[in-house]
Amino acid sequence: MGRLIFLDRKRRLGRRKLLRGLGAFGATTLALPLLDVMLDSHGVALADGGELPVRVGVWFWGNGLRPEHFYPDGAEDDLRAVGTPGTVKPWDLSLRQHTQPLHDAGLTPYLSLVTGTRPHCKPAQAHHDGRTAVLTGSYEWFGGDPALGYAGARTPSFDQLAAEASAGLTPFKSLVLGVQEGAANNEPGYAGHFTSTTGGNVYLRPEYSPLAVFQRLFMDVASPEDAAAQRMLAARRSVLDAVTQDIQALNRELGAKDRMCLDQHLSAVRQLETRLSYDLGGCEQPAAPLDWPTIGGIQRLRDRSSSMSEVLALALACDMTRAFSYQFTIFETGHDFGQEPELNGQVESVDPENTLEQSRSFHEASHDPAFQDNVRIVSNFTFSNLAYTLKLLADRPEGDGTVLSNCAILATTEHAEPVTHSTDDIPTIIAGTACGRLKGGLWYHGDRSKERVSKAGLTILRAAGIPRERFGEAFDNGEGPSDPSTTETFTALEGA
Repeated sequence: MGRLIFLDRKRRLGRRKLLRGLGAFGATTLALPLLDVMLDSHGVALADGGELPVRVGVWFWGNGLRPEHFYPDGAEDDLRAVGTPGTVKPWDLSLRQHTQPLHDAGLTPYLSLVTGTRPHCKPAQAHHDGRTAVLTGSYEWFGGDPALGYAGARTPSFDQLAAEASAGLTPFKSLVLGVQEGAANNEPGYAGHFTSTTGGNVYLRPEYSPLAVFQRLFMDVASPEDAAAQRMLAARRSVLDAVTQDIQALNRELGAKDRMCLDQHLSAVRQLETRLSYDLGGCEQPAAPLDWPTIGGIQRLRDRSSSMSEVLALALACDMTRAFSYQFTIFETGHDFGQEPELNGQVESVDPENTLEQSRSFHEASHDPAFQDNVRIVSNFTFSNLAYTLKLLADRPEGDGTVLSNCAILATTEHAEPVTHSTDDIPTIIAGTACGRLKGGLWYHGDRSKERVSKAGLTILRAAGIPRERFGEAFDNGEGPSDPSTTETFTALEGA
């Protein structure tokens, strides 16, 4: 239940205020973002003295990037970030192609970069030890048993640890979202297909339908495959139409700033309804939603990701959940990016030079030194999608900041560059400033001989107020010490 605070001596408004109305098939509810009337006089805490919520998330893409187009001072041996261990300095995102979209979106104050780390796992296995170490701080080697997969997580990913910590405080414990559908390329078991895990090599399957997520969060529809639910959705036509009277009544109680915030929120809901709407076309049964499904094996990652990001932004702004996993592409991804219209010339690209000249499985092709300019193109595409997700959060005011300033999100992949699959200096971006507990605009370069990439996960958890002594655990893989776990954080990136 949301906290109750005073608008005046007679009226109260809950933190998780819901607009309620009647649709053709019964009650409809719409969650609200955090408004000023729910906060203290400074906008930095809830009115009853409680802290603003910090949302924890991971935004994952598969198969690395081109280091020379990412690391601020260039790449040593085309593999590792150039830097002096222990150095902290401003991060200029405009210096490299991959990070240029983040700079153009005005996200620099929210972002910090970590280089100079390693998984510290044995045996090193490229995709598996990198992905598992950075997200869980653990790594269990299966000896290559095809029935089990190469390796997996012994302990939960940090997004699921955050979900447990906030269980019962929000309507949804966590959101596990995906954009690229399918299994990891050439993966014999299940260990690499998904990102979020509850430990013990139990991985959570993402939801790939933006419409299904929207229905579940905001329209109380359980499944897009449920015919009765679909007919109900078509009859309702719009959740906003159903709660019009409640919107009008609430607006009379709000100040000018809150009315603007509410209007922005409702406009975003209307935009989503339009994008995900049914075209009845005079038919008795609704046509398929504009949900960017996979058709004939063709996936539209840009369009699906844009819709999914918009739903995620609404969910976080409405405090529907405080933990999420966003899997843009699968680790070891075999996706053919030549399917993407802006990369194959079917539609005009914002960067005419970013055109793929061939269609191939990305993972297999990325081992080829001659394919590396295509890796650059795909990585630029990936970062432009990351920028879109984060920009939506940065554009939503909340308290004295934005939704993004009240987040702690790790954007990462499983290795640095794809030719050798080196796990030194795994790209690690921390997005959001966790209500002032994290710093933005910085680049920290560590000592990879001793610094673990898992420190990013523990840094995020502690910034979210989740007190953990250790993240992950050691495991005897039979080939020497293998301990990707950590009790340390990146203190240089922590705020007051």
